[in-house]
Amino acid sequence: MPIPQYNDFEIAIERDADAYRARVLRSPSGEATSKFVLPFSPLEIENLLLRMGQARPRQRSGSSQKFQAARAFGSKLYNAIFADEVGQVWQKSLILSDTQQRGLRIRLRLDDAPDLVDIPWELLFDSSQALFINTTVQMPLVRALNLSLPPRALNIKPPLKILVVISAPSDAVTLDAAQEWENLRAALQPLIDAEIIALERLEEANMQVLQQRLRRNEYHVLHFIGHGEFDPTSQQSSLLFEDEKQRAWRVNGQVLGTLLYDHKTLRFVYLNACEGALAGSSNPFNGIAQSLLRQGIPAVLAMQFLITDAAALKFSQEVYRALADNYPLEAALSEARKALYLSGNETEWATPVLYLRAPDGVLFDLQDAPPVAAPSGVTSPNPAGHEINASGDVNIINIGAGAQVGQIAVGKDITQAAASAEALTYDELQRRAIAAQNRAEQIWHDTPLDDDAWRKKFEEAYALLERADKLRPDDITTLLRMAQAQARLDPLRAKKILYHLEDVIGEPMTDDHVRKLGEAFFLHATLSEPPSENLLKRARPLFERLNDAKKLREIDVLLQRINKPNAASLSDFYGGETFVPSGHWNIQAQDMMESRLTVEFAPNGSFQMMQHVGAYQTPINGSWTFKPITHELELQGMTNTFQSFFLILTIAGSSSAGYGAVGSDGIRYQLTRA
Repeated sequence: MPIPQYNDFEIAIERDADAYRARVLRSPSGEATSKFVLPFSPLEIENLLLRMGQARPRQRSGSSQKFQAARAFGSKLYNAIFADEVGQVWQKSLILSDTQQRGLRIRLRLDDAPDLVDIPWELLFDSSQALFINTTVQMPLVRALNLSLPPRALNIKPPLKILVVISAPSDAVTLDAAQEWENLRAALQPLIDAEIIALERLEEANMQVLQQRLRRNEYHVLHFIGHGEFDPTSQQSSLLFEDEKQRAWRVNGQVLGTLLYDHKTLRFVYLNACEGALAGSSNPFNGIAQSLLRQGIPAVLAMQFLITDAAALKFSQEVYRALADNYPLEAALSEARKALYLSGNETEWATPVLYLRAPDGVLFDLQDAPPVAAPSGVTSPNPAGHEINASGDVNIINIGAGAQVGQIAVGKDITQAAASAEALTYDELQRRAIAAQNRAEQIWHDTPLDDDAWRKKFEEAYALLERADKLRPDDITTLLRMAQAQARLDPLRAKKILYHLEDVIGEPMTDDHVRKLGEAFFLHATLSEPPSENLLKRARPLFERLNDAKKLREIDVLLQRINKPNAASLSDFYGGETFVPSGHWNIQAQDMMESRLTVEFAPNGSFQMMQHVGAYQTPINGSWTFKPITHELELQGMTNTFQSFFLILTIAGSSSAGYGAVGSDGIRYQLTRA
């Protein structure tokens, strides 16, 4: 199965008098707004929460009252949210993402509806498909907060270092700490043996001991096993650590976040404690998970109900296994939910809640991760990697259209890759090159100004592919990958590789050759702006032979734009909804400072701007360019104090309020005409 890649469906729920408003902030199909009334009474919600919070034995049928209540609740919630305009945009986004072979990640924001934070949104159920959408990697749900400065993936070499804290205070409900430790070690032993993860236990579940350990060592994951509490009076969640006498010491999210704040390698906090995700209705940051996110932790997993030991153990086992398979965190959670559900556990899969500060679940850039031995009775995956299917096809990235992929990368730096490549098989070289190239594309999309980072990854991928080419000279899959890597590094060199590939294929005889040649023509065409009409027309009959409706639609859209007569403006050439910069604009940054830009874009490519940050104003003059195919608005200029200014805005979609955009600085922006 290919490693999941995602488009975002970011939706905010807001209070609107006695009702609520669902507002799509970002999606493949644009923005939308719909009003809805919560389809439950407070008593119905309380009854469901009580049912979900009861520990229970595993059920193996779909007829339990708890299961039926959960499904009915999830169905009503789904129908209320995904209705009217929001429902239309959701369905269009699903279809578009499916044609792109990408999943659709729901980023749920409840900042402006704190009374809905404790509702189990993870139970969303699409009755038309009879599917809890959170049990499929295609539609994971993550909870997000309106925070700026998203973190980047951390470059690390295995093992992934996990610090385990098992807290069993003498005056709390009995917890066998030694047995919990042995259970976790046994569940993760294959990953430990493969040196993909390293598991360490904190000797004492004491805050002072934890502070000392974090000061002396670096860790990537903090895994807490113990008890959690929620105090209705203070509206605070807390974890039960131990004091010097091994009695309960209550630690809330703010205190724990203060301890963890300075440890930037710590990317993921796993709270295996009941009620760790609960927040009071007055403040969404009261929950431990939310507080940690606010204080800089990229991702936090916490429990919103009681969870049985067996379910908690299996869930953590599946999460770490999926991460070892290079799955993004949200996809790893969906795999773990699915594993619980398929084992007969009808509802506990919805107990864990994922809060994500990062733009996606790619928290680590794992370099040179060794393969994991498959469990007994399980067939090992194709060593060629997740991206190559049974026929040897590769997924081509449309450079001109700005397509991108995002996932955890596997590979070494260029010199290490070159030194060890001779000892690697062709399939292993392909796998590492694919992973490095996928990671490069994600870095390029998220932070295009960091050219050292993405360029190094593309060069790493190309070095591996060159080695593969020596093992199998003129292999068309390798040549196509080499052209794809060079498309970012050196388009002229990419074109030379594509010319050679076309000569190698010659007259295509098999469907595989037809597809490779068509992909080569298509990639070649999109290396220029506007795309080459001649190459697109050469690609089209090849995809007709394959009945590839998706690729034919892409080609036809590009041809229609190219052939549009009497194009008087960018809007005429690229379509009526395309962003046209000329004129006066307000550009509002969605950051903690609420900074904004007022700018006039002149038709000659120059701009005059005023940057507003609090009470301060800074004039900036410079030049702008806009790439309609990739939707990138590039601003480059100088302040009145001779400081350089550079920003790339990727226009995400339009609405009646203006345009949404994502900046190269990782901040979201809203653009409206002044």
